[in-house]
Amino acid sequence: MATTKTTAKKPAVSKKAQTETEVPSLEGLANRMLDAADAGLGFYGTLFDTTQARIAELREEAPKRLEAYIERGQKMRKDVSEAIEGQDFPASFDKEEIRVQMENTVEKVKNMFKPATA
Repeated sequence: MATTKTTAKKPAVSKKAQTETEVPSLEGLANRMLDAADAGLGFYGTLFDTTQARIAELREEAPKRLEAYIERGQKMRKDVSEAIEGQDFPASFDKEEIRVQMENTVEKVKNMFKPATA
């Protein structure tokens, strides 16, 4: 069963009333344009203020961060110095010698994993 939808009729509006509501006054348009411009300026002003506040915070934090980085770097330098202490490093590296050593190491590893044949 289909139902029919009844729509209420809109009250009749005179031509004079239609014209007055459709065309806003120039003063109203000017006010809206000024409001839009003020909103844009307000947005950028707030953005600027927020950015300036963040920059000020970072400037205050910078010395603390630098000190923390220096302390971490000193600790790492100490750890690395201890790790390489007593190691004998050549003054220069021979690429061919390194290649041969790597190939020999790879062969040793391959031989360790070959199945034992009896």
